[in-house]
Amino acid sequence: MILGDIGSGKSSLLYAILNEMRPVDPSATRIDVNGSMAFVSQKAWIMSSTIKDNITFQLRYNDQRFERATYYASLKKDLEVMTDGIETQIGEKGVNLSGGQKARISLARALYSDRDIYLLDDVISAVDVHVGKFLMKETIVDFLSGRTVVLATHAISFAEYADEIIIMKKGKIIKQGPYEEVRETEEFQELNRIEEERKEKDQQKEDD
Repeated sequence: MILGDIGSGKSSLLYAILNEMRPVDPSATRIDVNGSMAFVSQKAWIMSSTIKDNITFQLRYNDQRFERATYYASLKKDLEVMTDGIETQIGEKGVNLSGGQKARISLARALYSDRDIYLLDDVISAVDVHVGKFLMKETIVDFLSGRTVVLATHAISFAEYADEIIIMKKGKIIKQGPYEEVRETEEFQELNRIEEERKEKDQQKEDD
């Protein structure tokens, strides 16, 4: 899990793993990726086609595989209320979907692709608290058990589920280690304080 406040460099680290960002000094930096990767970006990518096409994305359709992908992306209830189900046509840039639905369709696409490594850029922040807990516990921890999952997020409340935590600030890694070690550090406590303040502000907006 990559933790850090907004603008700390979490997404940049993921793009570096994807080889979408080049190091200043290539001779001093090496990134080795062993296995196939799936990437869920912070801004969901949706094409103007059916939900089915968006999830399978040029791969052959397999019913069981599709069922698992939509279940663990917490999409089943959404599909049940759509008139055409998985054949529902999505408008340009997902205009007829909520932000959470777009994020979960992108996640379902990644799950359907059945890769070794999953890079997830803040997918939890786009959904409500209940769905976020499901995605963390049921999907990331259980369903993807045995895979490598790199989750960039500022949702520090889920940090206890991580095997390894990286804390970033101003584009640099400032702390790294297991949860039991990192949670007692000043850097972790600062992120916790920032997250609590953010939650209070969001609650105030809802109350107003």
